[in-house]
Amino acid sequence: RQQFIVTMNQLPATLRLYAISLLVGGRPNEFRTEMTAVQQLGLLHLFSLSGMHVILLMGMLKWVLIRAHLSQMAINYWLLGLLPLYLVLGGGADSLQRAVLTAWLPLLWQWLTGRRSLTLTGWSVALMVGITLNPLVLLSLGGQLSYGLALLLILVPAMPTWRLSLWVQLIGLPVILVATAQWHLLTIVVN
Repeated sequence: RQQFIVTMNQLPATLRLYAISLLVGGRPNEFRTEMTAVQQLGLLHLFSLSGMHVILLMGMLKWVLIRAHLSQMAINYWLLGLLPLYLVLGGGADSLQRAVLTAWLPLLWQWLTGRRSLTLTGWSVALMVGITLNPLVLLSLGGQLSYGLALLLILVPAMPTWRLSLWVQLIGLPVILVATAQWHLLTIVVN
């Protein structure tokens, strides 16, 4: 993990902050200062919904393993082993824990029972684990956005990306306004 952070420190300043924050859960000294702009643009939820890169990681791993001609069961075994390792590499932040558990638990359930599990079940168990490990997780802005917006993404039916983005913004807006008392007009365009 430390070696990965050292490697990330070679990136340009802003990219380095984002990479260290999203990929390994680190918080460099200048992170708070730089995040002011992200917060003003209303993009804080991107750091709370860190599950996006967990899904990308799983997708890339599946792609590589399919190209290696592994069976679906073998691919699931690899994911069952590698996702917890990524949780450790990523620093175990609450939002990363939620993302990894939400993806990992349905795979574990399928391995144990031979039946598929709903993503909502993984999210629910991840919430119970999150509250057990950090009883105040839902009192933090990151916890509220992470669990709340992830639930929204699970429950909302399939829709065009622009419409889903609008829903995420509308649902997250009250939480962000209460916590930060800020909202920027460019948020809609940037999201």
